[in-house]
Amino acid sequence: MHAKDRVVLITGASSGIGWETALAFAAKGAKLAVAARSVDKLERLSKLIQERNAECLVVSVDVTNDASVQEMTARVIERYGRIDVLVNNAGFGIFSPITEADLNDLKAMMDVNYFGMIRCLQAVVPNMKQRKMGYVVNVASVAGFMAAPAHGGYSATKFAVIGLSEALREEVRSFGIKVSTINPGPIDTPFFDQADIDKIPKIAKRFMLKPDRVAHEIVRAVEGEIPQVVVPRSLSPLIKIKALAPSWFAHGSRRFYK
Repeated sequence: MHAKDRVVLITGASSGIGWETALAFAAKGAKLAVAARSVDKLERLSKLIQERNAECLVVSVDVTNDASVQEMTARVIERYGRIDVLVNNAGFGIFSPITEADLNDLKAMMDVNYFGMIRCLQAVVPNMKQRKMGYVVNVASVAGFMAAPAHGGYSATKFAVIGLSEALREEVRSFGIKVSTINPGPIDTPFFDQADIDKIPKIAKRFMLKPDRVAHEIVRAVEGEIPQVVVPRSLSPLIKIKALAPSWFAHGSRRFYK
C-alpha cells in the first residue's frame, strides 16, 4: 500500500515512535491523524507535519476509555471520511520482578498495551471492512518473544499483542485488510522515563535504537505489506534460536541478565 494520500491514524503519537512515524508518513504525502493524551505535544507535532505540506488532525484520546476511543475514530472519519492505516502504538512499561510488582501497574500496562489496542481495533476496523481495504500496524516488541528478569509484566502484554496480531491477520484477510507486527528492541525514547533502563539486560543496551529507525520500518512494512518486522534485524537469529532450542537459549542467556 503506497502511503501517499492515505489517511493514517497513529496512537501514542506525542513522543518517541509515534511522533517519528507521523513525520515519516508525512514525508510520504500521507494525511495524518495523531492521537494521544498530551494535546500540547500533538499541536507541536502538527506544526512540523504541516511544514512538510501534509494535512494533520490532532485528537485527544485515552485508549483505556471506550468512549474516548470511539470519539477519536468518529472525529477522524468526520474529517477525512475514512481511515486507511491504523498504527496501534500507545503503550508503556514498568519493570519489576513479578513477585514484587505492584498489581495495579501490571493491570495498567495490560489495559493500555493490550486492551487499548483492542479498543482501537474494534473502533477502526469496521470502517475498513466496509470499504474492503485497510492496514493495521500493531507495535509489539522483541520482549514479546524473549522475556528477561523484571520484564514479565511488560513482556506479557507484548506476547499478547503478537498473538492478537496473528489471529487478526487471518480474521480480516478476506476483507482486504493487511496486518503488520513491528517488534523493536529497546528504544531511546521517553519510554524509559517510567521503565528503569538499568533493568534491561546488558546485551540489549547494545541494540538501543533511535525512534526514527523504527518509524522507517513501520512505513516500509506498510508499503511493502510485510507481516512481521524485527528491529534491528540482527536480533532475528536470537528469536529463531530461542524458538528452536529454548533450553540452550535459556542457559546461554543467563549471563547477560546479571
